[in-house]
Amino acid sequence: MILITVPHAGPGEGRDDGAVLFLPLLEEKLESMGEEFHVIIGDNARSILDLNRTAAASSEFAEEFFQMLKQTSVHIDLHSFPELDEETEFGYDLGIWSQHQFVLFSIPEVTDESLLKALLNQFEESGVKTLVQGAGFENYLTNAASVLFDTPSVLIEVNDGDGLNYEMMAAALAEGIVDFLAGPEMLDSVQSPV
Repeated sequence: MILITVPHAGPGEGRDDGAVLFLPLLEEKLESMGEEFHVIIGDNARSILDLNRTAAASSEFAEEFFQMLKQTSVHIDLHSFPELDEETEFGYDLGIWSQHQFVLFSIPEVTDESLLKALLNQFEESGVKTLVQGAGFENYLTNAASVLFDTPSVLIEVNDGDGLNYEMMAAALAEGIVDFLAGPEMLDSVQSPV
């Protein structure tokens, strides 16, 4: 089963508007492909409790997340970013991100390379502009899934300004997930990301 989280869907500042708009298109594509998936949407205001940080480990959101990971084959942590020329609180350059439709986080020795490869292969085939961002350990959900549950997991940032392309992007993401679930024989056509 595919597990999708959207931790920053709650009201207020810091809401991932693009991820909220993108999600139904991804769900529709996965349904049309006959894939089993479960979605957990955060409804807390990010300014009160950021559901993607360790402070949220005992929240209802995290409890459901941990329960679902027991039956999950792959986890997608869905976020979005505004097209701004500034840095995030962790020093990521939104100006560089804004030149891409997706940003995939790669955490050394944590991110599953086969999952990353499957997604990048499909994004390249579909013409989706993608950046692989080297990341730290601040994103709780992907780290917990990967380390504590040994579940392949990736954080994906969707460009808020690319709404007109969301349908195509959702199709590419769904196909990349399915390619990953089909196994390594589907991935031989692309090299590992740098």
